[in-house]
Amino acid sequence: MKQVRVLAILATVVGIGALVALEMARPAPGAVSALAPDPNLEMLSITPFAFTDLEGETVTEASLDGRLTVLDFFFTNCPFVCPPMGANMARAQEALAGTGVRFVSISVDPERDTPEAMRAYAARHGGELDTWSFLRSEDLTQQNRMLREGLLLPALSVDESRPIDLPDGTTMSNIAHPSMFLLIGPDRRILTIAQGTVAADVDRLIARARAASAAMGE
Repeated sequence: MKQVRVLAILATVVGIGALVALEMARPAPGAVSALAPDPNLEMLSITPFAFTDLEGETVTEASLDGRLTVLDFFFTNCPFVCPPMGANMARAQEALAGTGVRFVSISVDPERDTPEAMRAYAARHGGELDTWSFLRSEDLTQQNRMLREGLLLPALSVDESRPIDLPDGTTMSNIAHPSMFLLIGPDRRILTIAQGTVAADVDRLIARARAASAAMGE
């Protein structure tokens, strides 16, 4: 009888141990969802690209693999949505320092957005070029393909109703472009989207990026 009781106790201990092992193996709450796209974003993607960075080097979509990236579209002479976007991008960069999150801004005005102009844009907003890349191409084919085919957004358009005064005394028409920030996962999926001009929405993206970084073990 005593032997049966001992066996029962051992079985209970083994059972409890198995449950503990299962709990330890189970991902922490939010660890999986932090790296999964928000609802309705599963169909979005980053199309193949080959842009040029500030050093003249070619950067492709493969540069996004295995890391978290915050991406936006901008142009240096934009006086409308780009100033708050640039400030929020730099703020997010500071908030996520040490997490491994990278930042990428893609120019929609390659004619005027020279490497010097883009460096000045980063400095103007307090951004650091060590984790913030600026990309451009000679025409807008790649940007429009990314917007239309990958992100299911309208193509870039020229808005002649909003002229912009340039430093040299000339003017240019506004370039209508998205004002959102995209958080891209290590597998190039779009995890979440934030309005880049709204501080509270950028704060939400920062929190999500931090959770995703933790889920990756960074």
